[in-house]
Amino acid sequence: MINMIGEKQPSPASITAKLDRTLHAIGFQYELVSPERIVGRLLVTETCCQPFDVLSGGVSALMAESMASLGAYVSSGFKRVAGVQLATNHLRAVLLADVVEAEARPIQAGKTIQYLLPQQLKTLNTNGITTNFIWKLF
Repeated sequence: MINMIGEKQPSPASITAKLDRTLHAIGFQYELVSPERIVGRLLVTETCCQPFDVLSGGVSALMAESMASLGAYVSSGFKRVAGVQLATNHLRAVLLADVVEAEARPIQAGKTIQYLLPQQLKTLNTNGITTNFIWKLF
């Protein structure tokens, strides 16, 4: 990738490989990492699915936890952070070959406790239907 002034930029895949080996292994790619917002996407493959071609809830939880942890790390000024609690709710199925777009934003950036809201913004279904989902990390 080349930026607007002609400099070579790392690809989302190479950025993800450096930031989060686990998410990289399942094909997730970070597209934006900043103190205000973490954005990424995942093409749902067989690796991410339950036997009946539906995204595993564990993968959703992994994405939420990883994005929120990275967001807390960046927004804290790169201090060591750890998750306290994670809760996920799945309102509809995400299917094999769907594309999940996800975002995490800090809601409260305290000194000892931070609250980030990871959201699965939309799923681009193979049949062209867009479905909205929300994750919440407490």
